[in-house]
Amino acid sequence: MHAIEQPIARSLYAESWLIVWSSCWLAILFAGMVAVFVFGWPWLVAVALPVFVISQGIAIAFAFRFRCPACNRRLLVQGLEPWHSTRKILFPGIASWIAVAFDIARHREFTCLHCGERCSLKI
Repeated sequence: MHAIEQPIARSLYAESWLIVWSSCWLAILFAGMVAVFVFGWPWLVAVALPVFVISQGIAIAFAFRFRCPACNRRLLVQGLEPWHSTRKILFPGIASWIAVAFDIARHREFTCLHCGERCSLKI
C-alpha cells in the first residue's frame, strides 16, 4: 500500500470533499428540475445550478494537481485510456473518479483507477 504524505494529502482530502459537495448539489439540481415541473418551484434550480457549476468548476481545475504515488498518473482524471479492472465503481455507469473521491472523503484510502494500487492518505 502506497501512502500520500502531508501537505498533499490534506489538499487531496479537501478536493475530495469538494467533489462530494458538488455531487450533492447535482442531486439537488436534478430534484429541483423535477420540482419545477411538478410543483412549479423554480427557486431550487435557481440556487442549485450556480452552486453546482461553481463548485464543480473549482473541483475540475484542482483535480489535475494530484497524482497516484504508484503509477504517477492523475488520480481524479479518467482520460480515454482503459482503466484497471480492480477500480472501484459506485454504481454501474457512475464514473470511477467520483468513486475515488468518495473513498478518499470517507475512508482516506482509495484504489487507483489506472493501476489498481491501494493508497492511503497520511493526514
